[in-house]
Amino acid sequence: MTRLLISLALLLGTLPVHAAPPEPQEVFDAMSSALLRAAKFHIEFNVDYNGPQDRTSHSGELFVDASNRLRMDRYVSQGRERVRTLVISNGKDYAWKTFHKFEDAAELRTPRWLKRWMMGLFVRLGAHYMTTSAQLRETDRSPMPTRMPDLDNQYPVKNFRDGGHELVNGQKMRVIEFDIERSRGFVMKMRLWVDPDTSLPVRRVTRFERLNRETVITETYTDIEIDPKKIPRSFDVSEAK
Repeated sequence: MTRLLISLALLLGTLPVHAAPPEPQEVFDAMSSALLRAAKFHIEFNVDYNGPQDRTSHSGELFVDASNRLRMDRYVSQGRERVRTLVISNGKDYAWKTFHKFEDAAELRTPRWLKRWMMGLFVRLGAHYMTTSAQLRETDRSPMPTRMPDLDNQYPVKNFRDGGHELVNGQKMRVIEFDIERSRGFVMKMRLWVDPDTSLPVRRVTRFERLNRETVITETYTDIEIDPKKIPRSFDVSEAK
């Protein structure tokens, strides 16, 4: 009997042990770490914004590096109108311009916290808010923050939930959910698909309500790279003047 128990124990000891999948917050923290520690970051994105009063489609490409060089080409389609926004930083000077019948433009000095701020926005809120905030100021007359905004206080991440696994383009992705409380009573509910091999996001859906009317923002990241070898052809701020 003793020999049988010993043999059984040895057999069980040779069986593979499957580790429990990481908790949702651990998945989020791994994604955040991968993005924030990157020296260079490149993303191509598509965004569908479906609000109570308007529907728009966004597409574009963004590159930013540790020297605070940045280039973003963003296109917004609403009906038959397609508007382009170009944002460029050479690491010292920063300029943006929106090309449509009422052209807006601004020039300023590049803040030292540009990359950290952009990555922090993307981690919490996604491409839509990251790219719409890339202009830094609404107009040339609006104030420029003197220090990096406190994203942990502005956009606290709460209430992590497990969404299981789903296939995206034939690949198994981890799904997590969480809330961001932007102000009292205004909560953004996030659903995020993350590649378990790279810890990078591939899709995001944001939902929130105002006056009992829901807005849904669906984002797809068609190409996302950490420390890409290819960089934009130009960081010439004169293109956005």
